[in-house]
Amino acid sequence: MIAFGWADLKPFFWIVDAPGSSIRPHLHLAFSAPDRATVVAFHTAALSAGAIQLRPPGLQPEYHATYYGSFVRDLNGIDLEAVCHHE
Repeated sequence: MIAFGWADLKPFFWIVDAPGSSIRPHLHLAFSAPDRATVVAFHTAALSAGAIQLRPPGLQPEYHATYYGSFVRDLNGIDLEAVCHHE
């Protein structure tokens, strides 16, 4: 079981292994981050846990001018993203 949340709040997103479950291909989960430092922390933690970097933290102007995101692929092949939509 893995949980995600902020330090001052209880986890709000849980990943639990269910009997008979399977991973769906091409799954992409995006999490909104309150600031750019959180995007960097997400990226660092994901790589430390064995994720593969798809895009390092940085501006992604193809989405919009202040879109600051990081993209990784976890050990199950799921694409994960953290994004901050403001400066």
